[in-house]
Amino acid sequence: MRKKVLAGLVVLLAVFVVGGTYVVVTIESGASRLDELIKLHQVEILRENYLIQIKRVQSDLALRNTRYSRNFDTVVTDVVNMGRVVDTCFDCHHSPAGEWRLRELKDETEKYEEALSRVLTIRANALRLSEEEDNAFRRGEALMGKVKDMIAMTSGRLGEKTQRSLERLKNTKYMLYALFGISPLLAAGMAYAFLHGFGVSVKALREATEKLEGGDLDHRIDGLKDEFGEIAVSFNRMAASLKEQMRTIQRTEQMVILAELAGGLAKEISGPLAGIKATITGLSRDSRLSAEDREVVQRAIEEIGWIETVNRGFLNFSKPQKSASAEVNVDSLLEATLSFCLRHRPSALPDRDSVRVVKEFCPLPATAADPVQLRQVFLNLFLEALDAMPEGGVLGVRTSVDENPRAIRVDISDTGNGRAPRPTAPGLTMSISRLLIERQGGTIGEVKIPDGGTVVTLRLPVRPPGDQAGS
Repeated sequence: MRKKVLAGLVVLLAVFVVGGTYVVVTIESGASRLDELIKLHQVEILRENYLIQIKRVQSDLALRNTRYSRNFDTVVTDVVNMGRVVDTCFDCHHSPAGEWRLRELKDETEKYEEALSRVLTIRANALRLSEEEDNAFRRGEALMGKVKDMIAMTSGRLGEKTQRSLERLKNTKYMLYALFGISPLLAAGMAYAFLHGFGVSVKALREATEKLEGGDLDHRIDGLKDEFGEIAVSFNRMAASLKEQMRTIQRTEQMVILAELAGGLAKEISGPLAGIKATITGLSRDSRLSAEDREVVQRAIEEIGWIETVNRGFLNFSKPQKSASAEVNVDSLLEATLSFCLRHRPSALPDRDSVRVVKEFCPLPATAADPVQLRQVFLNLFLEALDAMPEGGVLGVRTSVDENPRAIRVDISDTGNGRAPRPTAPGLTMSISRLLIERQGGTIGEVKIPDGGTVVTLRLPVRPPGDQAGS
């Protein structure tokens, strides 16, 4: 938006600069044309005056030796004034052609003055005087004809120049009107465009803020550009972050509630379960039991042991032990935990021969973590996978290294389509595993396979030995 505002101001400034320059140039050129017209009219007036002087001299010549003739000094004055008018014409600037015509006119004027001078000075020879008077009169008439022709020609040109100058002044007037009319409209249009853009962007931000305030954390702002677009991107990131934080808070609250329920349930079960176990254990020592009954009692003791394991998980979930960091080789820990799980699994889980284990281990870097909690997580995930395959299947364990960010990845998969009807509390087991792995700074996720089965992916950050895991 800053670029658009700056561009608009530059355009507006350019319009005013160009318009101001045009006004100044127009005024200067108009003044120059008017000054030229004034000079041309002054020249026209001089020529008219020159023609009047010639006519006066011709009149003096025609009235000579009559009772209407003027005195000698007046006639001489008129002749002198005629010459002065011609000399005045040379004070103006003329084109070469105009200069040549003026010199020709001056030469004719001088010849006319010489002829008049002879007329005024001859006294004795009447015949010669008459010839000189005729000669002077003819020269005067010829001079008046040239002056009239010049006046007629220049008058036509002066009229054309005057008309062109008036047309230019009229066009200039229209241009000035257009300039002063367009500039405010342009400024108003730019102001409206900017204000409209500001209004739309601010409205979108305000509505998004109201939706966010109302709890709609999925709302996003689209379509804004420039600086408002950057604000929209920041807003969308903030909304996504708030949504993730709300999920974390909700999950934490759920974990707290679940932990309280698990702790209370574990305490309620511990007493009766201990009594049941002691009673059945004492019953198993009765020598009167048949082999078949003794086998049933032994299976009951094993199932009670499994319930005790689940109960201890409840207690650990409600009051987790403090993390103790040590250098851990994840491949070795997975191998040991898987072997233990297959050897000591409960009798309700599928037989070892019905489960095929596929291991894909790659060399992993050593990392700082709590081996006890990791072992618990792996054991929970293996038992969950076996529990999902009551009829047998494939248990997959795969390890790899993610480079960005650098982390150890463990994928545990099964091909089961359901779980055995036993109180193993799979949801609680996954919650316990998630809590324990998050205490190590890692993450855990579960993906259902459409064809049947589940893949649980665990990521554990690679830490140098001695680094403490996050709590």
